[in-house]
Amino acid sequence: MRRPIFFAVSLIIALLLNGTHLVIVKTSSLPPASVLEGAFVQNEILIGLKPDAAAQVAAHASNTDSAAIASFGITSLDWLNRQYAVQTIVPLFNEIKATDETAMQYGLKGIFKLVVPPGIDIFSMMADYRNHPAIEYAEPNRIYRITDIPNDSDFRQQWGLHNTGQTGGRPDADIDAPEAWDITQGLPTVLIAIIDTGVDYTHPDLAGGRVRTDIDRDFVNNDHNAMDDHGHGTFVAGIAAANTHNGAGIAGVCRGCQILPVKVLDNQGGGTAEWVAQGIQYAAQSGARIISMSLGMPSNCGCSQTLARAINYAFESGSLLIAASGNDSDKQRTSYPASSPRVMAVGASDKYDREANFSNRDSYLDIVAPGKDIYSLNLNNSYRTADGTSAAAPFVAGVAGLIQSANPQLNNVQLWWRLYQSADDFPPPQGATQTTEAVPAPDAMLDADRFVMRLYLPSIVRTRITAGRLNAEKALLFATPGQMVVPLDTCSGEPTNCTPGCGAEVALSSSASGWHDLQVLRRFRDEQLAATLSGQHWIAVYERHRLELAMLLANDPQLRAQVRLALHLWLPLVRELVEPPSNESALIQAEHVQVARAILAAMSAHGSEELRRDVEAVALMVDLAETYVGRDVNEFWRAVIAAP
Repeated sequence: MRRPIFFAVSLIIALLLNGTHLVIVKTSSLPPASVLEGAFVQNEILIGLKPDAAAQVAAHASNTDSAAIASFGITSLDWLNRQYAVQTIVPLFNEIKATDETAMQYGLKGIFKLVVPPGIDIFSMMADYRNHPAIEYAEPNRIYRITDIPNDSDFRQQWGLHNTGQTGGRPDADIDAPEAWDITQGLPTVLIAIIDTGVDYTHPDLAGGRVRTDIDRDFVNNDHNAMDDHGHGTFVAGIAAANTHNGAGIAGVCRGCQILPVKVLDNQGGGTAEWVAQGIQYAAQSGARIISMSLGMPSNCGCSQTLARAINYAFESGSLLIAASGNDSDKQRTSYPASSPRVMAVGASDKYDREANFSNRDSYLDIVAPGKDIYSLNLNNSYRTADGTSAAAPFVAGVAGLIQSANPQLNNVQLWWRLYQSADDFPPPQGATQTTEAVPAPDAMLDADRFVMRLYLPSIVRTRITAGRLNAEKALLFATPGQMVVPLDTCSGEPTNCTPGCGAEVALSSSASGWHDLQVLRRFRDEQLAATLSGQHWIAVYERHRLELAMLLANDPQLRAQVRLALHLWLPLVRELVEPPSNESALIQAEHVQVARAILAAMSAHGSEELRRDVEAVALMVDLAETYVGRDVNEFWRAVIAAP
């Protein structure tokens, strides 16, 4: 008799809260919420204007009216700005030259960030802006994060470069770096951009003026000093291009190449879509032939129209973009931006030449490289070992630098082709098909759908159709001509209006106390719900519904308001369970039961068949919940915990 309401509340809390992890702190002493908690910035959206509207806005000096509402100079758009009390309009790419035709082609001058006061429902706002004829897209300012998994001065520890079995792995499960260095060690004319947390350019293994501090850029703090305050970017830069043969520390793949630090992630390893897009565009504009990105969103939802435009710009400007596939252990999808068709997606292998279990993979994974137990640079002139596809991506960037040094005439598509086709056959997942396939003769009919990248190269006898493991020497010696067919990035690989994060994050986005409320709810999940076997069951079961619910809430303002009301109603009771006892009584009231029943009914009505089945099993028991009306929540919770 005591379990029905427990199950109902457990279902709602687990379903709404599975996802982003927050630091646990007491609400009574909460500092102002960081803008980089969660999956998107709560009071900002990004919009892309259509070309005619962008030209009209460019001719209008942005200002604010007497009510401090920012103005575009387009009457109907400014009406929307007033509706949502837009405080600030920020052009993302205001340093683009007027003569940059590629930037004009991809509409970079028409991308703006809109900042609104806390408490504005940004999902209703995005829906209204999307419906405006001058707007091409409106999206959350998503938050991207580093893709390494930290685990806890010498070349022997770098099995990824040269593996003799010295650390217990399989000999030659490496990228054959010493053999490649016999051909070239890189040239300073090749610039590798590290889009990350910055780079510690004072580290002795990056000495010698090879880090371009004259043109580095920090978009987090909006200055020209991309010093690393986290360590991740320095780790990545060390793999790609640390000094070699200097008698100390480690060896980088392309020691002769130059490094361009572009800081887009903060000291916690997070950064907005705004910063990442600005960093990509800046790196390409600054002449980086290779752009390395060891960052991403969770693999199920993270594409950004703003990033897509920046990626298209960089690719058309001649840059090869490389990104980590992500560490979600997802074998159906890769993280964005690695999932972009114009970005080379890199998975991780281990020293036994196996796929790392955390490494994301799908049919568009391009290559794998060492990403387990990787030794590289750290802050304060030190070194560390870490796991992650974050480590794999700069191996590929470094080898790309070697190839570009030896073959400066190659364009980015030809460089991609060499890396992809020269890779060693990699042990495929159990049951996978062969990694190479014969190409028909020129006069034969070709079914292009069989080929992941839509290749038709009749001069090649055999061509790779699945990802192989990076081989630096073979990539340098590879001489067979060819190139990849690389379509535009249009964010078409994800559901329409895909919304990251959890349901509660979406529902509370219009609440001024939203982040503080989320911390209380997540404490309940982690400290109370997860402490019971039944609670653990619901958390596990409903993890698979997290994305569906977030999208339902993002696209249905009525349901969003209903869930927001339910969460605010339950918050005092939940807070009583996770914070020190107060003298006030926290009683379960009839309205608590009613709103729980209403939310379950709404989930069942709007959700998928799978979600309905899970919800209906609980909804049958909620009718008995009135039994507990009028009882103190602490008394009730003790009874729940004590029940078998």
